[in-house]
Amino acid sequence: MAAQQRPEGETPSFLQVLGLDNDASAREIRRAYARQLKRIEPALQPEAFQELREAYEFALHWVAEDIQPDRNDDPATPASMRQSLRAGSQATARAMLDEFRQSISGQPPRDTEDARLRLRAALDDPRLQDVDARFAFEGGIANLLADGWRPGHQHLFGPSILCFEWHTDRPRLKAYGHAGAIIDKAVGELEIHQTQPAAQREEQRDVIRDLRRDSPPKRGESTHSIEFMQEVIASYPNWLHVVTNTASMAQWHEDGVAASRRSRADAAHKFRKAASVFVMWLLVLLVAAVLGWALLSEAEVVPHHAGASSPGAISAPVQTAAPHASSVPSLRVR
Repeated sequence: MAAQQRPEGETPSFLQVLGLDNDASAREIRRAYARQLKRIEPALQPEAFQELREAYEFALHWVAEDIQPDRNDDPATPASMRQSLRAGSQATARAMLDEFRQSISGQPPRDTEDARLRLRAALDDPRLQDVDARFAFEGGIANLLADGWRPGHQHLFGPSILCFEWHTDRPRLKAYGHAGAIIDKAVGELEIHQTQPAAQREEQRDVIRDLRRDSPPKRGESTHSIEFMQEVIASYPNWLHVVTNTASMAQWHEDGVAASRRSRADAAHKFRKAASVFVMWLLVLLVAAVLGWALLSEAEVVPHHAGASSPGAISAPVQTAAPHASSVPSLRVR
């Protein structure tokens, strides 16, 4: 938006807080807010942060609606006007967020371009032309992403960074508390990832895609070890919390430990069973060996019959018994 010329005169206090004058543009307001925010720690200086935030939002509202305060009026505090607009703006933002969440839950974005078009359509809705409503809607998107990965969030994160200028105005994320801190770190981790060599980025992207599976990759589907997956998660904890399911790693590790225990138990059972079979067969073979040895020993013993002479023995002279007298014929002398 080009800078809009404002009437000369006293500069409104909300512009003074930002260090701007009457002709400040929306871009200059955002840049001034980012500079001032770097000097404030919201948790330690809540009042200063609230004053800066109100000045920033009212300044954007002032530019968008071309509000020009009367020079004779005291523009001391924008808080009173904010109070009158806040309830309606927040209700509008909640309604828009509900519609957007239902849209991406029922039909997750197919890719980054699909997510960008949906987000752009929501931001172009006339209901979000109100600065407070737009601010609340932005915070709702930050909370949606910081709550953790859901299908389609990997496509929504990049367009959200660009549409809300989180990459150039990261300090503004402090306004969204814990969710803003997560998104701020996630943006920083994404920038680190993008500085890696192309081959390394692609290898890490493979891990990120694997983590979106409902079950761990089967053997041969992934060449990455569990240790490498854990290393990638440790390198980008916040970014991966937004764009993938890091809880899968813990579940897969737990399942792997359980499977390893079952495998060891099964192996021990099979070993005991095999050992018992081996011992049984060993006993059978031992008994068979003993019996075979005994039979072989018995077969080698040759029996000696009565009256038989052993080879090489000297035979005793055989004495012929004299014939019995009754059996010898009598001789007659003539």
